[in-house]
Amino acid sequence: MRRSNIALAVGAGLLASGVQALAADPLAQADVVSAIGLARVADEVGDSTLASWLKSPARRDLALTAVRASPFAWAPERLVVQLAPVLCGRDPILAPEASIALVQIAERLQPSLLAAREAASYDVKMAREALACVKQQPSPRADLMASAMLLDAALAQLTAPQ
Repeated sequence: MRRSNIALAVGAGLLASGVQALAADPLAQADVVSAIGLARVADEVGDSTLASWLKSPARRDLALTAVRASPFAWAPERLVVQLAPVLCGRDPILAPEASIALVQIAERLQPSLLAAREAASYDVKMAREALACVKQQPSPRADLMASAMLLDAALAQLTAPQ
């Protein structure tokens, strides 16, 4: 009888500490390596949280997760405004990750999907303007610039008159 009470108390304490850790760290139980895990993170935290993690990367792990989860966001074209400065930045980890994310966004952008969720042409225009950072000095590496140009071309096709 006594052992079961102790076991229950220990179990409750572990559960409470796990809940507190999850509240303090949104990535405590998240799979941030696989595509399915990143899509789940993007779905659970939402586009606005991903954007805030990208804007002010107080924690590099949150910024990296936001970069990796950006292609799975509800409206990834809106996150390009925050991803472009990361790409044009000098961070040796985040800039190449942003490059990969931009290519993934370019691959997933389809006119039918944008029309289905009634994406604003303003968001596409702002994304294209943000990508202009690759043309400023100091310019990023050629591979990073190529990914930005690939996405810019995809966005240009979306806004071109049919």
